[in-house]
Amino acid sequence: MTKNVIGTYDNEEALVTAIQHLKTQGFQEKDLSLVTSKDIDEEDCLEVESKEGIDVKKGRNHRSNSSRRVDYG
Repeated sequence: MTKNVIGTYDNEEALVTAIQHLKTQGFQEKDLSLVTSKDIDEEDCLEVESKEGIDVKKGRNHRSNSSRRVDYG
């Protein structure tokens, strides 16, 4: 399955706003995932996962300065 990157976000507030916007456009939680860098602690990952109902994956640091991105597909 093809995944598309929606954007990168520097803080949780911007991330949550983007997720909520996608939901209002008809995307379902099961179709969204969050990829975050290793410097985000587990508690923050779980909080976003439980609040927004999306899959959170921790990965390697990406080349961009942003620490979070939302994928769909």
